[in-house]
Amino acid sequence: MHADPTLLTAWILVVGTTAALVRPSPPEPRPPLRAAITVVGFDSMDSLVRESMLAEVSSIYRDGAILFDWGASHPGGSLVEVVIADRPANRVVVGCRRRLHDHRLGVASMGRRRITLWTHQIERAVTGDWDRRALPRIDTRPLGAALGRVLAHELGHMLLRLVGHQTNGLMRSSFSHRSLASRSNRSFRLSPADLDRIRRAIESRD
Repeated sequence: MHADPTLLTAWILVVGTTAALVRPSPPEPRPPLRAAITVVGFDSMDSLVRESMLAEVSSIYRDGAILFDWGASHPGGSLVEVVIADRPANRVVVGCRRRLHDHRLGVASMGRRRITLWTHQIERAVTGDWDRRALPRIDTRPLGAALGRVLAHELGHMLLRLVGHQTNGLMRSSFSHRSLASRSNRSFRLSPADLDRIRRAIESRD
């Protein structure tokens, strides 16, 4: 028995055409989901740095169609309170290989539903210079990006109820000074599964 090459060609073409017809369609886009966030200390920030920070957070959570409403107060209550401060009130040597400095950039207190962001710590982390007493001078864009990435990370802890860290992405345990200020935030992403979990957490509080 031998194969008729004409029939074989026709069969391949039909199969190829059928495969193209049954190719799965892309998933439906998620509907936008809004979450109210109370912020304490916004007025202490440069307005351009603040706008850059919030734009960075929005960019990181955009794939989940999650939108944050930032304000000093919300009549219906808020999901989380964010406190902007200069530095930790109590110095603790954390994350420093030389055991000299406190390298904490922010903290999420789940029981109190409060995130504290330390701006002076983040400024030093962007340059990698922790030894000088004077604060480094940093342009608006890299500083806003770094603040936004740290804030997005702490929001991830709060909304995922994540005590530890993941191996990569936004929820990894540490950021290099280069990645904090990089123009690309590709390495600060959440997985689709994590974004789904965050959406469910926000919906359950509504």
